[in-house]
Amino acid sequence: MRYWKLSLIVLGCLVVGACGSTSKAKVTVTVGPSAVNVPLLQTVQFTATVGGATDQTVVWKVNDVVGGNATTGTISTGGLYTAPAAIPTPATVTIKATSNADSTVSGTATVGLTSGVVLTLTPLTATVGTGETLLFTATVTGNTNTGVNWFVNGTAGGAATTGTITTMTTGGAPATYTAPATIPTGGSVTVKAVSAVDTNQMATATVTIVTAANPTLSSISPTHAAAGSVFQDFYLTGTNFLSSSRVLIGSTPVPTTLLSTTLLRARAPASVLSSAGTRTVVVQRQNGALTSSLNIAVDSVRPALVSALPESSPVTASTVTYTFQGGFYGSGVFGEFQGTPQTSTPVTPQQLQVTLGAGALMTPGLFEVGVKNPAATPSISAVNIALQPVMSPAVTNTIGAGVLNQPQAITVDTSLGIAAVVNGGTSGANANSLSLIDVVSKTIIATIPVGMAPKSVAVDNERDLALVTDNASSDIAVVNLVTHAVTILSAPGTTLFTNPYGVGVDSIHGLALVANQSTNSATIIDLSTLPAGSPATAVCDVPPVAGHVLCTTVGISTGTAPQVAVLPQLGWAMVTPGGGAGSLSVVDLVNKSVVFTSTVNLSTRGVAVNTETEKLLLADPGSSFVSVFSLQDQAVSTVNLGLNNVAVAVNPLTNVGVVVNQSTNSVALVDMLAPAALGTPVTVGANPQAVAIDPGTDTALVANQSDNTVSIINLGAVTSNPQIVQMDPAVIFTSGASVPLTLIGEGFLPGAQVRFNQLTPVAATVSANGRKITATIPATLVSQANRLVVDVQNPANVFSNVENLLVIQPVPVGTAPQGVAIDPERNVAVVTNKGSNNITVVDMNTGNVLSTFPVGTNPTAVAVLSRTGQAVVANEGSGSASIVDLSGVAATVTVATGGQPHGVAINPDSGYAYVSNAASNSLSSFLITGTGTPVSSAIAVDAKPGAMAVAPELNALALAHETSNDVLVLDLTAPATPAIRSRVSGINFPTGVAYDPVSQLFMAISSLGNNLEVIDPVAGRLIPPPVRVGINPTSLAYNFQSSTLLTANTGSNTLSVMDFPNRRVRSVLALNLSSTFQFAVDIHPRTNIAAIVDTANNRLLLVPMPR
Repeated sequence: MRYWKLSLIVLGCLVVGACGSTSKAKVTVTVGPSAVNVPLLQTVQFTATVGGATDQTVVWKVNDVVGGNATTGTISTGGLYTAPAAIPTPATVTIKATSNADSTVSGTATVGLTSGVVLTLTPLTATVGTGETLLFTATVTGNTNTGVNWFVNGTAGGAATTGTITTMTTGGAPATYTAPATIPTGGSVTVKAVSAVDTNQMATATVTIVTAANPTLSSISPTHAAAGSVFQDFYLTGTNFLSSSRVLIGSTPVPTTLLSTTLLRARAPASVLSSAGTRTVVVQRQNGALTSSLNIAVDSVRPALVSALPESSPVTASTVTYTFQGGFYGSGVFGEFQGTPQTSTPVTPQQLQVTLGAGALMTPGLFEVGVKNPAATPSISAVNIALQPVMSPAVTNTIGAGVLNQPQAITVDTSLGIAAVVNGGTSGANANSLSLIDVVSKTIIATIPVGMAPKSVAVDNERDLALVTDNASSDIAVVNLVTHAVTILSAPGTTLFTNPYGVGVDSIHGLALVANQSTNSATIIDLSTLPAGSPATAVCDVPPVAGHVLCTTVGISTGTAPQVAVLPQLGWAMVTPGGGAGSLSVVDLVNKSVVFTSTVNLSTRGVAVNTETEKLLLADPGSSFVSVFSLQDQAVSTVNLGLNNVAVAVNPLTNVGVVVNQSTNSVALVDMLAPAALGTPVTVGANPQAVAIDPGTDTALVANQSDNTVSIINLGAVTSNPQIVQMDPAVIFTSGASVPLTLIGEGFLPGAQVRFNQLTPVAATVSANGRKITATIPATLVSQANRLVVDVQNPANVFSNVENLLVIQPVPVGTAPQGVAIDPERNVAVVTNKGSNNITVVDMNTGNVLSTFPVGTNPTAVAVLSRTGQAVVANEGSGSASIVDLSGVAATVTVATGGQPHGVAINPDSGYAYVSNAASNSLSSFLITGTGTPVSSAIAVDAKPGAMAVAPELNALALAHETSNDVLVLDLTAPATPAIRSRVSGINFPTGVAYDPVSQLFMAISSLGNNLEVIDPVAGRLIPPPVRVGINPTSLAYNFQSSTLLTANTGSNTLSVMDFPNRRVRSVLALNLSSTFQFAVDIHPRTNIAAIVDTANNRLLLVPMPR
């Protein structure tokens, strides 16, 4: 039975198979796009996908005509459709693709034909007085015919009872509407603009007619503006304001926007704010009647300097024009070079072109370039420019034969002018030792035994110590470069020093990093805990043991020969893999953590850092390219110098790198700016392994392993002016006492003094060799947040380059602070304290706490309406918002919101507050300037809304969503019920949003993408490319007046300072704070001081921007 059953089944299958052998697959055709609108004479590409046939070709038709025609449009054999010159009737056509495999099968698409004309009308709402006039502007794009026909309540040109208007305009010319002599029925009329070329394109405006009366003016906000501002919006309150009202500042009429009959916004342009002084403000009725006047103060402020480009240049006898980007470049502001004013041309209040005179750039070295406003205090902001010598490097001396033993590492103590050379030979004379070379006399002055198989050396040029990694004995030799005493630092019973290889020292913070060979950890040594007196031995421990040296481990991956470079002002160490394994690791020495890692070739070995530009030079013996890697934005550029480049060094005073090539026994020079090779490689000794530079003398020293020598290379003549290479400290907290300062460099003469912000010099102590100078910063300069431009003045008024010393003012606030917003009119910062359920109001002038006031549960975000002195606080724990009166610092009302309110923004034009609710995925809105209890309404938005920003002049709000990874652009025309205009996707975990009123663009930070995205709110799209910032940016602030964009980077404990108009990070500031919370930030628009929330330490930091 089973067999028979099986036979039946097989037979059935055969029958079925026979039947199916004569069928064929069904042919299908799909056309894409399926529907599209096309302007006249424009093209769109269609594609046809044929299924079920090997023949993929089709015949294209328009309205069933093969190839189409002039009336309905044409289509090519490849599917390219071209719209006709005129719109047919009907205004839609059908595109059809018929399969050549089966002519009965077709696919279709629909084309809507449009004129391409777009008409925009301004204003869209207006209030005018009886008998008054108002200008309307209709702009037509998409056609050469820009004619517009005008109607009032449907009547061409209007009528006496509804008001009249110019019948037709062209070229964007305004149309004049004249209101009727009496208020019409209903009190309002509709003005309509219709395109002459396409009557389907129109726009309407609603005009309210009131009885005209003389206006009154009662208040203005703000009462202060900065001289040299791009513009300043002033809000005027009073009565009888109309769309025809005009604000005069001084005697100059400025653009005026009617917000209500009691509120105007007046935008004072740069021309009105160019110079300091008092300005009168009045409101003028159309008949000429003026209100009483109020005064505003235009204050002289310190000019901001975010970037001075280029950063470096070859020496030249010609004039050179530099571009300064920053802000407050008004009347009397000029650029300078080494303290001497230069020809300066303001391009905008944000940009200054400075022409350095012929002969100014003829001497190599690092020189001050600054921007100055003599009327301001402080008056100066400054950075440096590096001038490269004419490249004719030459080996001047070859030393060490008979003394050195397989030299394989070298470094320079720039304070002593001594080079330290590791003798890596393990047998013979001077094996396992460190030789010291006097850089000036070019002689070996000592050779000191160290541990077994030493590999690398780094120096602390403030404590005058050399640290040598002893690979075979797994310890560190600490050599006193003055006494030549040696302390062997070991860590018995631990893996702290397991075949140590690379080493780097941060002499500002007194920390060293040891990179062990082929391991997953490195060791940080606290040099301040080294025992006094240089005992023969010392022990390193984690955690610390009394009398032992404090060490800490940090997890990084290394290969066989990792090397280390250090950027002291940030407290960062950069470690290369060195071959076989690992990555480029950037370590925060202060916080004992990895800032970030970057994938590089495993064989990448040599590393050096330009402490001025914060860029690395990387050498990879397995690649033909050396790389320039920016620590500011992780950008990489390369130079082809051939294989076997093993070591690098950089002179920050000239922005020139030196690259050692092991196989050609030569060194090449690299322009770090271009980057590009400079001149011809210089031949050195046999098998060179390492290079170091003495910056002040522009001398390179190359360790040649096979012939046991050091080649000394003169890289070029440099300036005789004093040169600062390092400043300690670079960042400090405010103090009630004076602060010691140490500068290391070259050319400090007896009698030299130190200046701060180019004020009266302070007496200083200069070392005998002219390489170190110490002074004291007066207590008056460090008592409040400050940015000090530091330089050295030699006798005869010869000045050095500059360093910027940052004085940060910490202000204790409540528990677990989360958000901050600045009220520039009252000069206060409002801080929300999530852990103590209150807000703290901080005076930004003094850093004093003015008041602390309770709000709801777990307050997080805050926004300020400066014109009314109100703050809105989002209370995450209680699902509410508190409206706070900052004048009296009292909560006036509590408004219910959605679940977990997470972000706040306020439209200063309408007085509406918007609160994003992360748990309920909604946006609440309510009026905060009215009377009584505000009524809150809400709309649904995307997943986990958070940060947002408002563009008042665009009536737009940008709202970031952390879960759905997008930003919604919402229309605020109806302020209580925002409508979604567009959704901008592809932003990875956006946590901060800001708005630039100059470019009228939004910006959002991608916290997980480590970049800044720029959003066009009109087109509803991203503007590529994204801009790299710090690691895990969580907060964002932008001061358009100073071109300063600031991101707080939680992952790297840094601030990235960006020149936003040029979309480049120009500086990184180390916070040196340990925190797992995000930092909130805001910037004062006039003082350019940032307010930064330090959650872990329960304080607000006042940090001067930008450098």
